[in-house]
Amino acid sequence: MKSPLFILDQWASPNLQAGTSKNWLYAGLAKSFDVAMVNADTPFVKKRIGCACLAKALLARPMDLRREYHRQLEWAAKTPSAFGARTRRFQKALDRTAGIGATFQVGCLFGPVKAPGMVHFSYHDQNVAMVERVWPDWMPRHFPRIRERFYELERASMQAKDLVFTYSECTRRSMIDDYGLPPERVMVAPTACKIPYPDADRVLADRKEKLLFAATEFHRKGGDLVFEAFTELRRRRPGLELVLVGVAADKPLPEGARHLGLVPFGTLMEEYLSASLILHPARHDAYPNVLKEAQACGLPAVVSDSMGIPEIVTHGETGIVMKRNDVPTLVESVEGLLDAPDRLRAMRGRCLVDRDRFNPESCVRRIADAMREVMERAGA
Repeated sequence: MKSPLFILDQWASPNLQAGTSKNWLYAGLAKSFDVAMVNADTPFVKKRIGCACLAKALLARPMDLRREYHRQLEWAAKTPSAFGARTRRFQKALDRTAGIGATFQVGCLFGPVKAPGMVHFSYHDQNVAMVERVWPDWMPRHFPRIRERFYELERASMQAKDLVFTYSECTRRSMIDDYGLPPERVMVAPTACKIPYPDADRVLADRKEKLLFAATEFHRKGGDLVFEAFTELRRRRPGLELVLVGVAADKPLPEGARHLGLVPFGTLMEEYLSASLILHPARHDAYPNVLKEAQACGLPAVVSDSMGIPEIVTHGETGIVMKRNDVPTLVESVEGLLDAPDRLRAMRGRCLVDRDRFNPESCVRRIADAMREVMERAGA
């Protein structure tokens, strides 16, 4: 008989390709546990929060509505009152269950949600301490006044877990250093690549000189840096192309660049398989799915050293890792690789090897095995 496992996920989505979707994980865990989804952030709750944030965005920056709306959503979640309200909603939902087995919480914006005799796990791409240090744009303007109370709540939630999983070693270190978690209770478990892996023949086929930038946010992901670098690269290599996928740029496209917008998944795959390099000089990005997808398609990357990115792209093997906000190094790294087709081809071959790290089956197995061990020790 399988042990019950209650998934506490405020971002749960039926869209398998959504950035926050962990359906690959839940489907895999269902082979070992009796999985039940608990999302106390109902459509009504999300709509109410969304409407409030939209109203604030309209008042604050109507000419930059999309960016301001998402900023307001980030701010709305990072207050003690929002933390407490979400905790109460999830606790009420859990109280309606049998109260046996284990919980698996995604993220650190609520909790602890507990029941006597249950074992508790959580999974994190980052935490609020990391965001405050690196990308304060996501923090409410009045956060200094509420910082102590918010961290008290966040710390209590994470310290109540029997085992905490993190996407990266970068986040694991923060859990230990910033939140006081015992090292033995924090484990790195990378998220899986959610796309089907193309055959090696397609991955290793010849490609034209084309750069790819795929992102849901332009500035945070370094789109302006890509434009600046591409302008210089295009001057040196007039035939070079740049393709943008996803969010629209907040400045005019440079000559030689095309914006495809939000494209069907098949179109994105074709871009991965036809480009020479993907550029991701992000100012802040915890563990981007786009780099795992590119690697699965044999596409080397030139990236920043933000957060967990160096744990996806191996410097000198599957791409180049550089400091953030460094356009000259971005230019020289791209040109150096384009001038060395044999090295670029070797990197594509290495991508074929490294992509196995993000195979969904192995990623699920790592998490499931660790959870079973903890539950067996606890007698759950």
